[in-house]
Amino acid sequence: MAEVRERWEIGGGRGDPDAILQRIREEEEAGEAERFEGHGRLKVFFGYAAGVGKTFAMLTEAHHVQDEGVDVVVGYVEPHTRADTLALLDGLEVLPVKSVKHRNVALREFDLDAALKRRPQVVLVDELAHTNAPGCRHRKRYQDVEELLRAGIDVYTTVNVQHLEGLNDKIASVTAVAPSERIPDRVFDAADSVEVVDLEPADLIKRLRSGKIYAPERIGSALSHFFSRSNLAALREIALRRAADRLTRASAATVPHAAGGEDVLVLVTADAAAPRVIRAAAGMAEAFGGSCTALVVESGGEGAEGRSKGDAALARSIALAEEMGAHIVTLTGDDPVQPVALYAAAAGIRRIVVPSMPGRIGLLGCGDVASRLMRAAPEAMVTAVPAVDAPSVLERLRTYASFRLTASDVFRALLAIAVATALGEVAWLASPTPSIILMTYLLVALLLATRADGFLYAVLVALGSVVAYNFFFTAPRYTFHAYSLSAPIIFTVLLIGTLGASSLAIRLKRQATTAARRAYRTEVLLESSREF
Repeated sequence: MAEVRERWEIGGGRGDPDAILQRIREEEEAGEAERFEGHGRLKVFFGYAAGVGKTFAMLTEAHHVQDEGVDVVVGYVEPHTRADTLALLDGLEVLPVKSVKHRNVALREFDLDAALKRRPQVVLVDELAHTNAPGCRHRKRYQDVEELLRAGIDVYTTVNVQHLEGLNDKIASVTAVAPSERIPDRVFDAADSVEVVDLEPADLIKRLRSGKIYAPERIGSALSHFFSRSNLAALREIALRRAADRLTRASAATVPHAAGGEDVLVLVTADAAAPRVIRAAAGMAEAFGGSCTALVVESGGEGAEGRSKGDAALARSIALAEEMGAHIVTLTGDDPVQPVALYAAAAGIRRIVVPSMPGRIGLLGCGDVASRLMRAAPEAMVTAVPAVDAPSVLERLRTYASFRLTASDVFRALLAIAVATALGEVAWLASPTPSIILMTYLLVALLLATRADGFLYAVLVALGSVVAYNFFFTAPRYTFHAYSLSAPIIFTVLLIGTLGASSLAIRLKRQATTAARRAYRTEVLLESSREF
């Protein structure tokens, strides 16, 4: 009635109220018809790993709706080797696939034009996150699906949780595998219906061992990597949480935007870590109920070749930010700190997300973008996202026990020897007792071993301690000669003691890291059980 009153007032109080009501009804009916005819409905069969039964559930649903008189066509189904899944194609109309040649290989692709020409009520399109072969109209299959929806055709499709863009970093941290094929979260959230296809991880592993998911030569590798029991349990928990989160987002979209929401500003760069930073910022903006602004600071100081490479990487970062729903703003400047701080102050944004580049902080503590931005914008909350991708971090954790030489371990070993020698000199002036000097080397080596990355630190600090002790505290001092008969025994004890103490500290550090990961996995399993 408010709309009727508004239209009546706009008309100056003139006109037939019944005619106005009739016109409103006609416009509403036309809008409903346009919505029904102009846009199809999307149903997603959602799973946490390959083999849980998404395609099987989709084909089963297709038979049900076909029995109700709906015109159903199979546009594309991945050529699985599972007999029970292929058997469900019987009784359904299957469109011929499109053959695309790429590098002298014939690839099977979904024929979008054939589906549009056939124009069924429902079309089945498997593997929503698939990347189309070069030569297809769209680069990604989800874009084919969007065109079908715009044509008014309903679509059934399948997707796994690891293919959602917003969960890429989280999935990579759990599985040590970063999926290359992804879809924007908006496609998943905009689906009219999402059916979670669930299966116990133990049952999924049984299916894998029986050869129903991968070829026999791939089973062993899959079980030891992606399809480990802990990975599947974590992926299952993430999928269930994401499906529930979709309902929360859908209900939040029906109410006005919260006035107290906090906006987020993210610095977009050409670095390889930019996608991780953008995803983190988009997730923060959604969690705080605000919008995300992606700020690009362009600089003209690079050469032509470097600029072309940077432009390509920056374009990919901007495209990802747009997919994540961010508003793009471009500024110019040689240093990104001041433009970011000034824009945040002008826009009233109090949360800023920037990449954190390990190793860029100099000896004087300057050079890191995050720390400088904190000084330039003291009223803002600056979040520095680690630039190292999750698989690299996991790989570094797994190589703690290796003997790979790192610059940080060399530095720590030299520092331990220098500090122990300096303390030894002080102790020698007070009381020239060899036992006190030996304990000083052992203690300092043990303390710094808690920060070491590998066992080569223990080797370096043990050998260096023996050499330093011989040079500074064995008669004759400040030479590498040792005339005492007990010197070889002292050197051996110092070498073994320092090596053993440092190795033990590093091993305890690795065990603490493993215990923390196990505690997280246990919490995931408990939380998953509570959800069920």
